[in-house]
Amino acid sequence: MRSSQTLTALFAAIFALFVLGGCSGDTAGALTCTFDTDCALGTVCQVQDRVCITAGCEFCPPGNASDQICYKPTPDAVGSCSAPQCSTNAECAEGTCRGGVCTTGGCVAHADCGDGEICNLVGQCAMSDGTCAGNADCPNGQVCKADLCVDGCATNTECKDDEFCTSDNTCAQGCRDSMMCPSGQVCTEGDCGCTATSCPDGKVCLDTGNCGNATDCSQLDCGAQVCDPATLMCVDACTADSCLPNEVCNAANGRCEINNCPGEDPNQCAGNAQRPVWDPIKCFCAECLDDTTCDQGAGETCNAAGNCFSCQTVCDPATPGTCQGTTPYCISNCCVECVGAADCAQGQLCLDGFCGQPPNCQVDPSVCPAGYTCSAAGQCESPQGGACSANDPASCPAGTFCDPTTLMCSGAGGGMGCGLCNPDCTCDGGLTCNGFLCEGCSNNPFDPKPCPNGDTCLDPFAPICFPF
Repeated sequence: MRSSQTLTALFAAIFALFVLGGCSGDTAGALTCTFDTDCALGTVCQVQDRVCITAGCEFCPPGNASDQICYKPTPDAVGSCSAPQCSTNAECAEGTCRGGVCTTGGCVAHADCGDGEICNLVGQCAMSDGTCAGNADCPNGQVCKADLCVDGCATNTECKDDEFCTSDNTCAQGCRDSMMCPSGQVCTEGDCGCTATSCPDGKVCLDTGNCGNATDCSQLDCGAQVCDPATLMCVDACTADSCLPNEVCNAANGRCEINNCPGEDPNQCAGNAQRPVWDPIKCFCAECLDDTTCDQGAGETCNAAGNCFSCQTVCDPATPGTCQGTTPYCISNCCVECVGAADCAQGQLCLDGFCGQPPNCQVDPSVCPAGYTCSAAGQCESPQGGACSANDPASCPAGTFCDPTTLMCSGAGGGMGCGLCNPDCTCDGGLTCNGFLCEGCSNNPFDPKPCPNGDTCLDPFAPICFPF
């Protein structure tokens, strides 16, 4: 205690000497002192000369009531630094201890009164009866709940410096405002964390609550620009002339992409209402490239054929690859009754894995699967005929496949039909047909699962066979 008083007295004395112009006229009867408590109320000890002086409140060192207080003999007085006169009511011969000074005067707020007291309507401290209609009826350090005053905080100032007042009126460790948080973070309910708009330029708000460098394009808002996944920076959208010789400009995402499909225009799907997205790996127009473009709320996922598909019944987990007889096919862990029109009755199409009567395409032309035509009777018709090469899937229109037995384009119906699988929608080597491609292959040298018919497995990009 004494060492603290010496330091605070020294602090006040030094400022009083150099800022107030020395001790002349400021000494309090030239009283000798060693500590602030040796001086009269309203004065402090100037250690250098060991005399009590008057120092303005602006020179009181920061701290609590055990160091120094700003003593004001009257509410409108200028005030001066002083050792506290008291810390509890018991130290006062009369009155109460308020703000480090014994007083019998009136009050302005509950904080001016002693423990358990409130400042009543006539400005006098009085003991609370414990009942209340609101927080204003309760002593300092209490709040009103169920018409009774109980211990709790109403504002942050009633808590310690490193605490905040929670919504349930208790003091808890945490920030009070954003000034207590690191740069780029804001204070919310006692916790510091970043928001989408709080981070400085060039940084994004990560899941950890800290500002940092982007780790994925989905974290960036590039506005009119696009995100470069290689550099994770916002750049201008590509043009046909801005890409490298082995790249093409994908107008759908504005990025230069490796051209895995020589001679193919990645923008050829722009006018395709049903399959508007170019798949740069499989080299065909697709409805989707991943689940994010499907209606995930309705349970849709993007299958290997590039279709958004909603699974109504999952395959039997006890016997993988089977559906317990409910449907003949287990495709991508989903039970379906058909993968093409060949599985359905005459006049029906395979619609989302189930046989059904096709809608009238004369009323809505978009109901026909890709590659199909609409007849005068309003029925979707699969294109038949046309010579093709079994080694060139592009030699047949979308929605058909090249029948290796006839080398003619054939439409198995529905979606993409049987596509590049065998005409009976089966795959050799233990692989499964997803309705368009054989899947389940692997290039792992320790567990290889080769594709049938000399096709190429796209693993590790995707466990799908493709006739390159």
